[in-house]
Amino acid sequence: MKKLEYWEITQNADSTEGRGPSVATGFAATSKKVAPEIVKSPEYGKRFGVMGTKGNEYDVRECVVLVVDSFQEFCDALPISVQEKARLRALSKLNDEDRKVLGLT
Repeated sequence: MKKLEYWEITQNADSTEGRGPSVATGFAATSKKVAPEIVKSPEYGKRFGVMGTKGNEYDVRECVVLVVDSFQEFCDALPISVQEKARLRALSKLNDEDRKVLGLT
């Protein structure tokens, strides 16, 4: 499994008034330093900016992607649910005798 961190370059879906949601432009930077330079450039403003503005720091969002090589890696990477965490915490409080009585051993 590989963990990839990148900074996604986004744009406002409403390029006239800027009232739309942020959507991906299809570009990303591998450096946290480079991404703000891109969105504050005149080139970005002409192509992706809201009318009359340049981009700002809100046009960059940090992303993490886990790339897996098998279904098992996918299953192992899934976060544990709140219920599962509570169950594991409760089980950790049981002694060996309690586990045996409950049929957990």
